[in-house]
Amino acid sequence: MSSTPLSLAPDHRQPSQLVGRAELLQELKSLTAAPTGSVLLLTGAPGIGKTAVMDKLQSDLDPAPAVVLVNGSETGRSFSGVHALLAAFEITGVEGTDEVGSALATGEAGDDPFQVARLVGTFCKPETAIRRVVLIDDVDAMDRPSLEVLGHLSTRAHAAGITLICAATEVEAGGPLSGWPARELRPLDFDEALTLAGDLAGPGAQAAVLRTVVGHAEGVPRAVRETLELLPARQLNGWDPMRLPLRMGTASTRAAAQGLDRLDERARRFVELLATAQLTPMEALMRTDPAAVDLVSDLIDDGWIEVNGSYLELKPAIRSYAYWEQGSQKRREAHEALAAACEGFDDRLTLWHGTLAGARQATAVELLGAAESFIREGWPVPGLELIELALRRRLANPEATAALINVCHALVLTGRLSWVRRYVHVVSRSPGNEQHPIALETLRMEYGFLLNLTAPQRGLQSTLRVAEDGSASPTEAAECAHAWVLASLFHAVRWEASEALAAAAGARGYLDVAEPSSRYLQDGNACLVEALQGRAGAAERAYESIMNADPGDVPPQTLVMVAVALTHAGHYGECRAVLSRFVETPNHAETLWMDISRFVRVENELRAGNISGAFSAIELIGTMTDSEVLRPYRWLYMTWYWFAKDRSDLAEAYAVKLRTVASPESHAWLVARLSSIEGGFAALTGDYELAVRKLLRAASLTEFIENPELKRLEPRLIELLVLTGQEAEAAVRCRDFQQRVARFPSKWSRMALARSRAALMRGQDSLDVYAQAVRTGSQRQNQYELAPLMAAYARRLHEYGQVDQAHETLRTAKTLYREVGATTWAEHLTLDGAAGGDPIQHPLMAQLSADERAVVERVIQGRRNKEIAAELFVSLRTVEVRLTKVYRKLGARTRAHLTAMLSNGHANGTANGNGHAGYSASENAQV
Repeated sequence: MSSTPLSLAPDHRQPSQLVGRAELLQELKSLTAAPTGSVLLLTGAPGIGKTAVMDKLQSDLDPAPAVVLVNGSETGRSFSGVHALLAAFEITGVEGTDEVGSALATGEAGDDPFQVARLVGTFCKPETAIRRVVLIDDVDAMDRPSLEVLGHLSTRAHAAGITLICAATEVEAGGPLSGWPARELRPLDFDEALTLAGDLAGPGAQAAVLRTVVGHAEGVPRAVRETLELLPARQLNGWDPMRLPLRMGTASTRAAAQGLDRLDERARRFVELLATAQLTPMEALMRTDPAAVDLVSDLIDDGWIEVNGSYLELKPAIRSYAYWEQGSQKRREAHEALAAACEGFDDRLTLWHGTLAGARQATAVELLGAAESFIREGWPVPGLELIELALRRRLANPEATAALINVCHALVLTGRLSWVRRYVHVVSRSPGNEQHPIALETLRMEYGFLLNLTAPQRGLQSTLRVAEDGSASPTEAAECAHAWVLASLFHAVRWEASEALAAAAGARGYLDVAEPSSRYLQDGNACLVEALQGRAGAAERAYESIMNADPGDVPPQTLVMVAVALTHAGHYGECRAVLSRFVETPNHAETLWMDISRFVRVENELRAGNISGAFSAIELIGTMTDSEVLRPYRWLYMTWYWFAKDRSDLAEAYAVKLRTVASPESHAWLVARLSSIEGGFAALTGDYELAVRKLLRAASLTEFIENPELKRLEPRLIELLVLTGQEAEAAVRCRDFQQRVARFPSKWSRMALARSRAALMRGQDSLDVYAQAVRTGSQRQNQYELAPLMAAYARRLHEYGQVDQAHETLRTAKTLYREVGATTWAEHLTLDGAAGGDPIQHPLMAQLSADERAVVERVIQGRRNKEIAAELFVSLRTVEVRLTKVYRKLGARTRAHLTAMLSNGHANGTANGNGHAGYSASENAQV
C-alpha cells in the first residue's frame, strides 16, 4: 500500500553512517598513533554523525580504547562524569579506581575539581596501565565539576602519552573545555548525502526522489535517515506522486519545533502561512496583515525567513515541521488566505493555493503550465511541487501528456535530469504518448547524454527516419531538426567525428522549419565538427561574430559550442573571451549551459597548459555536487586534480566513480582519457612500466580518432617506450604519428613530433635534435608542453656527460612548470631514469657497499662531490675515496660512463649508432 513506510535494510546501515568521514577518521587514527598524548573536541550539530565516528574509531583501534559512557540524566550530580571515567578505566583493567571512587562517594576527595583531578591524575602517568586512548561522546552532557576535572587532566595528557577525544554538540564559551583544539564535523555535501541516501534506501529507490530527500536534509545524516523512514515505499520507488514538502523526523525538526514554540501567536501564524508553499510573494503576505512589516523583518533577521528575490521562503526543516504540524484544517485555511492574497501578484500561486484549499478544481494541464512557467523562470523547486500535485490528479488526456513533455524540456534546460527521467517514464504510460515519439526519444537521448555521456541510441535514428518520407507535420519536422542536431552535438563531444557529420547531414533537411534554438545549435555544432577535423575557419568566423554582437544577443548554446571548437582549434585566449560572455549576461534561466560552460573552461585551461587556471576551474565544478550535468567529466577532472595535488587516494576514488558509468565499449574516448591521466602520473612518479601499459591502452581505445591534437598522448608514450627499452615499438608509433601530423598539422602537433623524434634519436646527434625540438616548442609559447621536452633534453645531456648544462636545462624545465602552477610536476622532476629502467635497482649495485651506493645514487642524480659530501655529512675526501672504489669495482671510467652502465645498457647508443632507433638512413637524414 502507498502508506507503507520504507524499511531500511540493516546491511546498508553501518557503512552509510560514515559517508564523507574517511579523511576525518584517518586524521583521528593518526592522532591516536602519535607517540605523545593530546586532546581533541569533535563538535557539530545534532545528527551530524559524531556518534558514528566515535563508534567506528572505537571498533578500529587496537588495543581497544577506554570508552566513557555519559549519562545525561545525572548532569545535576557533581562528579558523576568522573565516576563514569573511573568506570571506563576499571573496565580496561586499571587497578586502584575503587579507592578513588570511594573517596569521591564519601566526600573525602572534597568538592574542589582541582583536588579531584589530582586524585584521578594518578592514572594519567606513563607507567600506569591506562589505555592510551580515551573516548567520551556527549561530553557536553557531563556535570560542570567533571568538565573542570577534564580540563585539569588535559594538561597531563601530553606527558602521559594519553589521547583524549571528546564529542559535543557545542562547547560553552569560556568553559573548562573551551581552550581545547576542536574539529567541527561539516554537513555532508550533496554527493555524499546522495550516496548515504542510496545506501540506506537500496537499489529500488528512484534517483529523483532521493535527490528530493537530500535537498530537505541539508547535509545532516540523521535527517536523511529519518526522512527516508517516513517516506511511503511506493513514493520512494516512483510509483506514486510525492506529497511535498516531505515529512521529516522529530529529531530532524526538533530545533524548528522548539523555536516555533517560543514565537508568539502572530509570528507563528506567519511561519505557518509561509509553510504552505515553497515561495510566497512579500506583497501577498502583507495583504494578510498590512501592519506586519516589522514582524516579517524580525523573522528575517532571526533566520526564520529567507528572502529570494521578491519571494519569501523557509528552510526545509522549518517548513516541513510547520506544514505538517498545523493539521489539515489549518492548512486549508492558510491556503484559502494565500489564494486570495496572491491574486494579482502571482496567478500561479493563486492556482496552487486555490487547488489545495479545495476552492477550485485545477486541471493537470493548468498545474503543469504553472510548473513550466516557474521552471523556465529559474524556480525549479516550486515547479516540481506543482508537477507532483498535477500527477496526483492523473494525466487523463493527451493534452496533459503534451504539457508534461513541455515541462520535461524545461527541466532539461535547468539540468534536473533525474526528474526528466522520472517524468518521461510517466509520459510513456500516459494517454496520447504515441503521438510524441520524436519528443520522447529526444528527451531520453538528452538525459542519457547529459547525465552519463551516453551515445545517441539507434532507436532515435529509426524514429527520425520514419519522418523522412515527407509526411511529417511542421511540429514533427522541427522536432526532427532538434533531435538530429543534438545527436550530432553529442557525437562530437564524444570525439566521434564521422557519426557527428552523419547526424548533421540528417538535420539539414529540416532546418528551414526548425526552431531558432535548433539553428543556433547547428551553427555552433558545425564549428565543433570542423575543429575535430583539424579545421578552425568556422570557429574563427563565429568568434568574430560573437565579439561584434551585443552580449545578450548570442544564445548560450552558441557560446558554449563555439568555445569548445576554439579550444580544439588551439585558440585558448579566444575561448576565454567567449566564455566571459556568460559573466556579462548572468541572467540565464537555462542553467544547463552555464554548467556546461564551466566544464569547457576546465578543458580549455588544461589544453592551454594553464595549470593554475585549471585548478581554479576544477575547484569550481567540484562545488557543483548537486548538479547532475556531465557527471563523468566532473569525475574525470577531479581524478586529474587530485593526482596533480599528490593525493592518489582521492584520485582513485573519483576514478572508481567514473568506471561505474564508463566502459571501453560504451565510452572508449572517456576511458582512454582516464588511462592517459593515470599513465601520465605514473610516469611522473617513476613507474614507467605502469605508465606504458596505461598509455598503450589509451592509444588502442582511440584508434578511431584521426586527429592527434585531441588525444595528445603520442609524445609521452614514445618517450616512455624508449625509456623502457622498447625502441622498435616507439619507432613504429612515431612513423604513424608523423603520418597523422601530416594530415592534421598544428602548432602542437609539430612540436610533439619534434619531441618524439628527439626521444628516438641516439648518440651525440640526438642532442642537436633535442635542441631543435626545444626551439620549435619555444615558438608555441606553451610552457606546460615545453617543460617535459626540456626535462627530456636535460636527461639526455646528463646521459652524455654534459652535467652542468643538464642541470641548467632541468632548472629551466622546473621554472616553466612552476610558472604555470604545475608545482607537483616540478617537484617530481629529476635527472634519474634518463635512458630507461631504475639505475638504483641495477644488478651492478649489489656489488657495492651501502656507503658506496649512497654516493652512486647522488652521482646519478647529477650531484657534484661537494654536494654529496654535504648531504651525507662526510668530508669531500671521503666521497672521492668511495667513488674511486666504485670505479674500480664496476670498471667505470667517468661519471657519465657510470651513469650509462647503470641505465640498463641503453645509454651506449642503439643498433643503428647515431640516429633514430629502427629508422633507415634516409629517414634519419630527413630528421
